[in-house]
Amino acid sequence: MSYICGEAFNMALLVDSEIKDAINNEGLEIEPFDAESLQPASYDMRLGKRALITRTVSLEELKGKIQREDVKEINVEKDEAITVPGGAFALVSTLERIKLPDNYAGHIGMRSYYTRKGLVILSGLQIDPGWDAPLVLGLANLSPRSITIDYKDHLCTIEIHKLNRAVEQPYNGKFMSVQREGRIPS
Repeated sequence: MSYICGEAFNMALLVDSEIKDAINNEGLEIEPFDAESLQPASYDMRLGKRALITRTVSLEELKGKIQREDVKEINVEKDEAITVPGGAFALVSTLERIKLPDNYAGHIGMRSYYTRKGLVILSGLQIDPGWDAPLVLGLANLSPRSITIDYKDHLCTIEIHKLNRAVEQPYNGKFMSVQREGRIPS
């Protein structure tokens, strides 16, 4: 239990049955939901339809290349997989859209299968209350070998936490609408 200004707070990590209850009764949405992705205390998000992969360029250079259309989005669904070369950076979307009610937050982590191969996630740790879109994840391959990820493969995991109360200002950032359309923000 945590205390802020003398008030007790319990942020509860949901277990599998609570995740299902929150989907059925409390406005939590994970679409498309896959029962095989539900873990004891998390949900595994799968690789979605879009990806950008670049090798040995700075983020500023990557942004310029995207704006000039020198780097094209990869249609992962059509290609059936992506390959992230050793030392490369990738932006990928999740297949699932997640909608968090105002009294829920999420935490993102890379699945250990890919971490052991050298792939790390560079996205923010938290999914804020009010988020309603697929996730876009930054990935870096720190290994010397290429790593292939199949379309719809379980890529990252999210923990879902129920907050003591709803937030006053749910997330409403500029990138959520772009990601809701299935695009990777530039």
